[in-house]
Amino acid sequence: MMFAKKKLSLAVAIAAGFAGMQAAQADSVFFPYVVGSETVSTIISVVNTANGLLGLDAAGNNKAGTNNIHYALIYKQSEGGVVDNLDVCQETNYDLPTSYNDIQTSDITGYFADNALAPFTPNDQGVLFNDPSLNNNWVASGRDFALARPLMEPGEGFRGYMLVDNAAPTSSGNVSTVSGEALLLEYANGSAWGYQGFTQLGENSDTIVAQNSEFDYFYARTQSPVPVSLPPVDEFNVAFLVTPVNFPTEIASVYGAVGENQSQYWNLSAAIKFTSTGRNNTFALFDRDENPISGAQEQVVTCVGRVPASSLVGTASASQLVDGGWGDLASRRTNLMLADGTVQKPGLQPQYTDVSPKVKGGAVVFKHQVNLGSTFNGVPINGIYNDGSLLMPAAVGQ
Repeated sequence: MMFAKKKLSLAVAIAAGFAGMQAAQADSVFFPYVVGSETVSTIISVVNTANGLLGLDAAGNNKAGTNNIHYALIYKQSEGGVVDNLDVCQETNYDLPTSYNDIQTSDITGYFADNALAPFTPNDQGVLFNDPSLNNNWVASGRDFALARPLMEPGEGFRGYMLVDNAAPTSSGNVSTVSGEALLLEYANGSAWGYQGFTQLGENSDTIVAQNSEFDYFYARTQSPVPVSLPPVDEFNVAFLVTPVNFPTEIASVYGAVGENQSQYWNLSAAIKFTSTGRNNTFALFDRDENPISGAQEQVVTCVGRVPASSLVGTASASQLVDGGWGDLASRRTNLMLADGTVQKPGLQPQYTDVSPKVKGGAVVFKHQVNLGSTFNGVPINGIYNDGSLLMPAAVGQ
């Protein structure tokens, strides 16, 4: 199976949804950023603590007694080595085997393999670390856990996010029966960073949202604004990894828009910008001697994207941040939809300055920084440092 390299229209993306989504009471885990290239892979570990799960038949309908779990990758493939921040995403999803109290670790790009040397052979299924395939007979399924393998074309890669859900008939108290971690591994030079996935319950949501949607990840959005430090530009390459999050009905309706969930909308757009909102000043950034700097610029991301820190300030302002500084980074959704499928008027869209009952923040944001050379604060070092930090999540009710 190959992925068609094409750009979807907004209308198609708005109408799209996973054909094989599990029952409404399923729990889920959300990995807001995954990536792959010729030198980078994302390793996903998923833990399932539910028993008696449903699976899907060939027609995509639920069937009992199969103990399957549902993996979905929402992605953008690069073209000419470049991923466009404004493109909408595509998706692929598989129903894959699991078992009670199972952990499944897989390489979604298909570079590393169990009982084989990289790269993968056609018979490998993406499962790592000598998983015995006894209680969870994943070998017999014949299915590939490396969902992004077809995207690994020479010179190309992808960015995306993942949702994994089960069909647990009930949640265990207020604890999701599916959870997981992501490890983003740059194996050419040997560096990595990772994070825990966000989880959501099906029927028993304990977030700000009282609706029973297991794909409502509004609560996962990053605090807005959030203070962010910036290191020296001549030693660090800094970027923000941005995944817009859905607005559920009770939040979207405040803006006159319709509710969304993270699984069905691959065109969610959000903007980020350094802003003085909430501070007693009119400047967006400060250098290391507390000198204020203006000239902040907004950048928009659809579905998922990478925003270089340098693109958030003008050229003249950037020249004043040679040694770094800090600023308040804010986010907002930019394309809430009306019931007829049209985009809400710009003036009625979320703003950085919104106050209750409106909300602040519209995306999960990571700060990613990599060294540009072989020094740290001018001191020679060996190797590379590759840090990804999840910025502070929003407080419930923000």
